[in-house]
Amino acid sequence: MVYTISLVSNLSSQRESIVIGGGQVDHIIVVDHPVVAEGVALLLREHRAVPVSVSRDPSELASGKALVLIELFLPAGRCGWSLARALQQSRPDLIPVIWAANPASFYIWAAQEYQLPGFLDKTLPVIELLWWFDVATRVGSAWPGHLLARARVWEQQAAVRLQALPEEHWRLWFGLVRGESNAELAVHLGWSRRTVERRLGGLYSSLGVQHRVEAVAVAWQWGLVKVGAGGPEWGPVVRDLFPIPS
Repeated sequence: MVYTISLVSNLSSQRESIVIGGGQVDHIIVVDHPVVAEGVALLLREHRAVPVSVSRDPSELASGKALVLIELFLPAGRCGWSLARALQQSRPDLIPVIWAANPASFYIWAAQEYQLPGFLDKTLPVIELLWWFDVATRVGSAWPGHLLARARVWEQQAAVRLQALPEEHWRLWFGLVRGESNAELAVHLGWSRRTVERRLGGLYSSLGVQHRVEAVAVAWQWGLVKVGAGGPEWGPVVRDLFPIPS
């Protein structure tokens, strides 16, 4: 809520700065938490040369070129990533751009991997956000250079490690994230205690960490885990990109 008030206030103070719209887009759609979506849509209307609306499911809209701003983490556990991917595949007339406040580098890299049209950080200076909205409406893409740089760094430092993880390491890592002891891991995975200890050593080496606390911290810091109804679980974006066992 504090961020929402700040965004609305800052946008309001920049009313005269830029007019958004033109080129190939004839509509802007905001998909976000209700208060944020309505506030952003209201203020964008003061900068727009095209209509602005709020929608929960843009795929139901009539055809027409539109920029769709999609919050990464939507209400009720919905994943903006999944929505953007679905629109990318089913609605080529829409331009899905994901945005989030202080997004983890993993999500930026993932958007690059799937060649999504754009990704924006909500904490960018407001005048920059407005400028990127305008760029997206005109050329169909919104990729700030500093986010592209973060994606490249994450690919070099983390993605290569995860892509090389064998299935047994994903199973072990998930058990650690859920707080299981070595004895519990042995029971759940059907391995001996010695096998668990040996494979944990391999997991730590693959992740570049020294012990289980660091392994768990890395999973959260990299944005790979979310809290589900039954406790921690791998996020849907992780399952899309890496060979995680069911």
